[in-house]
Amino acid sequence: MHQRFNIPTDIIFGNGTLADFQLPAGDLLFVSSASLDEATFNSIENLFSHHDDDSITRIIKPSGEPSSEDIDEVFAGLPKFDSVFSVGGGSTLDFAKSLALLGGSGGRIADYEFGDRIVSRVKPLYLVPTTCGTGSEVTPFAVINNSNTGRKFTLYHPDLRAAQAVIDPSLLVGLPDHIILPTALDAFSHCLEALLTRGNTQLIWPIAIHGLQIAWRQLKPESRARGGLDYFQELALLSLFGGIAIAHSRTGLIHTLSVAFAQYTKTPHGLLNSLLLPFAIRHNLEGYDGLLCRVVESTSGELLKDDHEAYEVLVSWLQDIVGDDLRLPLSCMAEHKEALISRISQDKGLPAICHGDVSEAGLGRLLEEIYRA
Repeated sequence: MHQRFNIPTDIIFGNGTLADFQLPAGDLLFVSSASLDEATFNSIENLFSHHDDDSITRIIKPSGEPSSEDIDEVFAGLPKFDSVFSVGGGSTLDFAKSLALLGGSGGRIADYEFGDRIVSRVKPLYLVPTTCGTGSEVTPFAVINNSNTGRKFTLYHPDLRAAQAVIDPSLLVGLPDHIILPTALDAFSHCLEALLTRGNTQLIWPIAIHGLQIAWRQLKPESRARGGLDYFQELALLSLFGGIAIAHSRTGLIHTLSVAFAQYTKTPHGLLNSLLLPFAIRHNLEGYDGLLCRVVESTSGELLKDDHEAYEVLVSWLQDIVGDDLRLPLSCMAEHKEALISRISQDKGLPAICHGDVSEAGLGRLLEEIYRA
C-alpha cells in the first residue's frame, strides 16, 4: 500500500517565536479569544507594525465551541479580507478556519455540512495555538456545531491547514490545569487513534508514538504539578504530533462516540474522549491482533504479554490521570439510544478502519455496555 506524507504548513516552533512571525501584506482578519492575555496581545500588536490600521479587522470569537449561527453572524458583518490570522485555542482556530472558508467560497457554514455546497477556495490561514490539544494549525479539519440541529460536524479541505503556524510553548505558561489537561488528553487520543486503525500507519508511527510517550510522562499528576517551561514545550510537541498524526491517518471509534455524545453533555471534549476510551478500546479488543500491545509497549516501556494486558495498563494509567470524579451522561442513553446509533453510523469511514463490530447491532451492544457500567 502506497502512502504520501505531506506537511504543507510552514511550522515555526520554539519559545518566543511569536515575535518572529511574518504576517502577509493585504487586508487581514485577526481572530482571537476574549481571554487573550495582555502580554500576548502586546506581542501581536508589534506584528501589525507594517499594516495600516484600516487593513486589520479584529474579531473576538464568541464563547463556547464554534456554532454555525455565530460563524454566519460574524461573517455577515465583515469587510473584505485577504487572509486570516488567529491566536487562541482549538475552538478559536476552528472559528477562524470557518471564516476563511466562507471568505473564499461564500454561503453559510451549514451549507458545507453534507456537501450541499462545495469548497472552492479558503483564504490563507496564519495560526498560533495557545492550548495543547487539537493540533488544528496542521490539520485540514474544522469542527462546528450546527445551531439548528445540535449536530457537531467536521469540515474538510486541504487549505484548512495553516499556510504558516507559530507554536510558541511559552504561550502555554500560566494556563490552569483544568484547561491544560482536557486539551492534552485530546492530543493523546489523536496519537492513539491514529495508530489503532486497520490502515497503514508506517510513516506516522514514529510521530504518534513520540506523542504518546510525552503524554505518558507529562500527564501524570506529579509532572503537571511540577510544570516548568520544559513541561509546556513537551505538551506543545504532543499537540503538534497529534495534529500531524490524525491529518495523515484519522480518528476512530473514540472520537466518533464523543461527537455523538457531545450533544448531550457539557463535558470538555478531551475529557469526554477519555471517559469513552476504555469502552471503545474494549469493543475493538479481540480484533487488534497484537496491535494494542505493540502501541502500549512502545508508549509505556513495559513488556506486555498481549492486548488484554495492554488494555489494563492503558486504562489504569488513564484512571490515574482523570480520576473517578467524572461520569458519562448516562441518562441521555436511555432517551436517545437510537439517535446516538444513527449519529455514530453517519461516520461512513468507520467500518474500514475499526477493529470491532460497528454495525447497528454492534453499536447497540456497545452502548448497552457503557450504560451498564
